[in-house]
Amino acid sequence: MVRFIVDSTFGLTLDEAENLGVRVVNLTLLLDGKEYPEGYCGQWNEFYDAYAKSKSGTGFNQSHGKRDDEGAGKGYCHGISG
Repeated sequence: MVRFIVDSTFGLTLDEAENLGVRVVNLTLLLDGKEYPEGYCGQWNEFYDAYAKSKSGTGFNQSHGKRDDEGAGKGYCHGISG
């Protein structure tokens, strides 16, 4: 049996992970001294809401791997087809 384990940057939804039998390991996002578990795609709203309201002016958009001040509140999810 082959099992896949990916980190949360892979961008699976909870349904996709369950249907495919993939285990997702959460990474943690840090903003203004508070930690946010990244979780499954579609569960990132708490972090992106906090980022949009952040006064620190810094952020990291994990989906693009670079600083993204325009991406606040716009989490990125990709689908798995097939």
